[in-house]
Amino acid sequence: MVKYLMCIIGIWMLSCSTKPPQKGIMFNVDEQLTVWLPARPREMNAQKALNASNSPSKNDPMAHTAQVFRLEDHIAVYIIIRIPLLEAPQLPVAFAEREAHYVSRTIPLMMDQAHGELMSQTINNQNGVDVIILKYKTINAAGVSIIKYSYNVTVRNIVYQLYFIPKDQQGDSNQEEKTRFFNPTILAKR
Repeated sequence: MVKYLMCIIGIWMLSCSTKPPQKGIMFNVDEQLTVWLPARPREMNAQKALNASNSPSKNDPMAHTAQVFRLEDHIAVYIIIRIPLLEAPQLPVAFAEREAHYVSRTIPLMMDQAHGELMSQTINNQNGVDVIILKYKTINAAGVSIIKYSYNVTVRNIVYQLYFIPKDQQGDSNQEEKTRFFNPTILAKR
């Protein structure tokens, strides 16, 4: 009887310690990329958004073909940008050379465009695709300093940028949602 009672208590404790299943959906951005989101995002008109924000990219021809998806919940703002290129970028074959290119050219350009102060960067290769993850500080439209995270990957001739903008404006809480969002399924190699 004591063993049976201990077994029941052990099962009850185990069930109390497990997290409830995460709600959300797997959103197919296109045939190459699928991401987790807490709900279905809405597609935005990229050109209108660039014009409204008076972005320096508003006259860029690629802005006309970009797709933007946005979702906001009580935790964060999730943004997905899909930018088709005319052709796949020509990058060095060796990862170390590509990494040096990202550090010396790509990331500084991204920070200039974002008017951001880089706080951390991670560059790695996941299943044959280079991934750049950035954490940076910037000023939002209200003039408040906030933290943004971005996940950047190019698959063939498509650039994908995922942005996680936490509502706590510091970026320290709700890391689980960011981790799930920044763990996409990439269906094609670069």
